[in-house]
Amino acid sequence: MTRLSQPLHQRLSTALVHDEFEVNYQPLVDLSTGEIAGAEALIRWRHHDGTYAMPGAFIPQCEKTGFIITLDQWVLKNACAQAAAWRRKFAANFTVAVNLSAHQFSHPLLISVVRDALRQCGLDAAGLELEVTESAAMHDADQSERAIEELRALGVRLSLDDFGTGYSSLSYLHRFPFHKLKIDRSFIGDFSGKARGSAIVGAIVALAQALDMRVVAEGIERVDQLTFLRSVRCDVGQGFWFGQAVPAPQFERLLEAGHNYYAQMTAAEA
Repeated sequence: MTRLSQPLHQRLSTALVHDEFEVNYQPLVDLSTGEIAGAEALIRWRHHDGTYAMPGAFIPQCEKTGFIITLDQWVLKNACAQAAAWRRKFAANFTVAVNLSAHQFSHPLLISVVRDALRQCGLDAAGLELEVTESAAMHDADQSERAIEELRALGVRLSLDDFGTGYSSLSYLHRFPFHKLKIDRSFIGDFSGKARGSAIVGAIVALAQALDMRVVAEGIERVDQLTFLRSVRCDVGQGFWFGQAVPAPQFERLLEAGHNYYAQMTAAEA
């Protein structure tokens, strides 16, 4: 049986052994300055022919089989190692965000896995940001509250991902002390030119900041979206307008150049 004819779950395990997975990094940009403030780690599966499989093509199977736990831990360790290197080389406050699957977030060994990754990579906990979706956080509120408290005790930063697509409960925002709130891309894509959409985004930003949470807007693809988000004082932006996720060496070149996206925009307009 050739590898391509194997069931997907078998190919995934083999891919990990053969180092076919790759962590790419997408810029997280400070919207007040245009400078790169951090990166989100995103997994890609590199096939033998050089093409890549995006997460949507294999993550559901990983979740179905439980392989997602192994893959999450692999991404976590790689991202922690990269974050430690970039903090030493560029900025002591640089952070890398890593998505936690619902399986990983509810896993009984989550805290020890995170602690071990930080220790093995020599990364200060403040350099790691863990993103948890609304649905994962609200699935078992008591368990989530314990996990969040323990992760905060480690010094890890916590971000509530995809806000607006699930429960969006104000009581949960009050109960769970996240450091950041990420506005789902569906709101950013729809608000341009629509008063109701603009009002919702502005209200989310104001609410989060009133709760002492920084706000990240994902899915920024156009300059009008960027302009609006800056006008409502959104803290951080992410999306194709700034750039897609790229391999670590390519991302590092941006850091080495001290890349500023507003300088880029000004130059384009000149």
